[in-house]
Amino acid sequence: GRVCLWDCRQRGCSGGAAAAAPVHHSGAVSELVPHSLPGGGGELLLSAGADKSLALLEPRMGLAVVARRELSDFPYSLAAVGSVAVAGCGDGAVHVIELPSARRRL
Repeated sequence: GRVCLWDCRQRGCSGGAAAAAPVHHSGAVSELVPHSLPGGGGELLLSAGADKSLALLEPRMGLAVVARRELSDFPYSLAAVGSVAVAGCGDGAVHVIELPSARRRL
């Protein structure tokens, strides 16, 4: 469950140019969603995985995890709009999560 980041401006886009990435999920990564927070609040990369979690990653900090939220089941879909993320899970649950704190909204 690693998410890798390539900065093509620095070292090209070859396989060896990926920044060393920590493990973000204990299983496969199922969804990646880049998102700009409203009002100039910054950029996030949302990552959902088979370990039933959503991780909020900071691209400017080497994809450091800035917040994490456990989900009820495997996330099959993930979207972000404004200051919320919405995750649809295999058990039929829909999680609405505040960004960037990862607090559950509903």
